[in-house]
Amino acid sequence: MKKNMLISIAVIVIACVLFLSFVRLTYVDYFNPFLKKETSYAVVPLGTQTYVDIQAYDESGEPLKYRLNFGGYDARSDHVKVIHKGKYVFQIEYIHDLSKWPKEVKKKE
Repeated sequence: MKKNMLISIAVIVIACVLFLSFVRLTYVDYFNPFLKKETSYAVVPLGTQTYVDIQAYDESGEPLKYRLNFGGYDARSDHVKVIHKGKYVFQIEYIHDLSKWPKEVKKKE
């Protein structure tokens, strides 16, 4: 009986760790202790306040394996710096001075 209970608990723990490692859900990523905050860069469409399925790039110019959804508005700039943890977006910053835009990301744009 004890052995079955320990095996069941071990299977549940392993399933939870695998879920947190591979599944990207906004609010799960917020609480996921295995993820760290990242800074990414993206080009967003002008004239909208809700950005859906935005492809972001890390500082080395590699695309993220998932797409981001977030809100914001700036009528003058379509380049954003995104601070996020997985798919959970903490903050966006519009970049007006493109000299602050990473050169590696410029090539991928």
